[in-house]
Amino acid sequence: MVHGYGNDMSWTFQAMTIFLAQMAFACFVLDIESHGRSQGIRAYVPHVDLVVQDCLSFFNSFKQDPSFNGLPRFLYGESMGGAICLLIHFADPQGFDGAILVAPMCKISTK
Repeated sequence: MVHGYGNDMSWTFQAMTIFLAQMAFACFVLDIESHGRSQGIRAYVPHVDLVVQDCLSFFNSFKQDPSFNGLPRFLYGESMGGAICLLIHFADPQGFDGAILVAPMCKISTK
C-alpha cells in the first residue's frame, strides 16, 4: 500500500488495513520519503524514481518470504500513491497480480 502526498501510513490506511486483515489479507505499508516518520524535508519528494525503487525493495522483501509464496499480490495506492503504484508496475510489470488505484494523481495525455 502506498499513501498519498502529505499523508503517511499511520492514519491514512488504518481502517482499510484493519478491514483487509479481518478478511485474511496481509497488508504492507511504508512511509515514502519525506512523509510520516521517514527522513527528509516534510512532503518534499525530490526524485520519484528513488521512491519507486524504495517501494520495490520494500515489497520485494515480502515476496521473498516463503510464508507468502503462491499468494496473489496487489498494489494499492491513493492519490500520489496511485501514481507511484503505476510507476512500480512499469518498473516491474510481472511483479504484481493487479492494482487498486484510489483517485490516482496521474496526468494522462491523448493525441
